Amino acid sequence: MEKVFTEMNRVFGDTNPEIYEYGPGIITPDQASLNEKPTRESESLKLWGGPQLSDFIPESQSLQYRDIWKQYKRGLNDQNWEQFRENGRLVTAYWTNGGEKATKGICLDAMNLVVYNELKTQIEN
Repeated sequence: MEKVFTEMNRVFGDTNPEIYEYGPGIITPDQASLNEKPTRESESLKLWGGPQLSDFIPESQSLQYRDIWKQYKRGLNDQNWEQFRENGRLVTAYWTNGGEKATKGICLDAMNLVVYNELKTQIEN
């Protein structure tokens, strides 16, 4: 796993000490909230994050992106949009050598990048 870590450092650059993950937090079966979970790096977990959504979503188009993005992100709403836009990343990468857990591996998440590219196309057309 050390070789993988070295290669990820070469490709992605410096690690991030903390990344925010956003997933649905179910309140009731018909109502969801957006669950913001900070993940901090440790000896056994390293994190990389691409640009924040706010680096790509202009303030002047923020409401357009918000209104459409809600269709793709369960629990996203008018109240938590700015927090998601400021802390969310286009791409995140995780590396773990197992630590206290037996799991070793990497995870690459580019869902926000895919959604952003789709919404950008919709808004520009």
